[in-house]
Amino acid sequence: GLPAWLSRAERGAKRDCFAAERGAKRDCSATERGAEGKVRSWGFFFLGFGFILHSLHLFLRGWSAGILPLTGLFESISFLSWVIVLLCLILETKKKTDFLRIFILPVSLILMCCGLFCSKDLIMSDPALQSIWLGIHACLAFLSYAVFTVAFISGLIYLFQEKQIKSHHPAKISKYIPPLEILDTLNYHAISTGFFLLTLGIISGAVWARTAWGSYWQWDPKETWSLITWLVYAVILHLRLRATFRGRKIALLSILGFGLVLFTFFWVNYFLEGLHSYL
Repeated sequence: GLPAWLSRAERGAKRDCFAAERGAKRDCSATERGAEGKVRSWGFFFLGFGFILHSLHLFLRGWSAGILPLTGLFESISFLSWVIVLLCLILETKKKTDFLRIFILPVSLILMCCGLFCSKDLIMSDPALQSIWLGIHACLAFLSYAVFTVAFISGLIYLFQEKQIKSHHPAKISKYIPPLEILDTLNYHAISTGFFLLTLGIISGAVWARTAWGSYWQWDPKETWSLITWLVYAVILHLRLRATFRGRKIALLSILGFGLVLFTFFWVNYFLEGLHSYL
């Protein structure tokens, strides 16, 4: 065998090598975290700057018309995109939900692209629009849509992450996604918050209908499909209370519910005539 002094020297060299390797890994990780932090900071800056410009656009459009800029599909899409970005800025302040920005912002971008094909004329003559209840009703409805968007995205991410966990070669992006339990909890909180806001939106809409048309409920296509959407999310929340309806099942149902939101928001406006033909 080797002399004792040589064995000790060899073991010491190995320890030094391992220590140097660990130090290099730590330095590399610190460098990556620093670069990632700079990218996140710049991303947050540009997101906030764009949000300010978007806010200014909505303010000036409303100021020139003298009413809340929600009287057409273009304004509605623009306002919904604004609310979604606002929600992203709020989520960015929380470590467990800041990853959602990567997935939610494309939804806002797609909405804005859709708005480019809509009429940009403001509807200012309808007396029904000259009510404070319009602003309350519309803001609550769009807030609920934005929160349901978070539920939809978290449901999609849950299904993706679940597949990555079962895969032998997961995608690199999966390491930035939190555990399934957090995604499931986020999905539940988003659905329950959106459901609460939608409930208030429907109630305030009924009050607005009473002041504008003399009746709380007209069975307008938009009202009917909003009620159907409300019932679907009520069923989802009820099922969520069961231990067997967690995770994947609720993620799929949240995607289904968001499909109804999109149907109510776009399809009803385009193809079904009613009292909400301008909104």
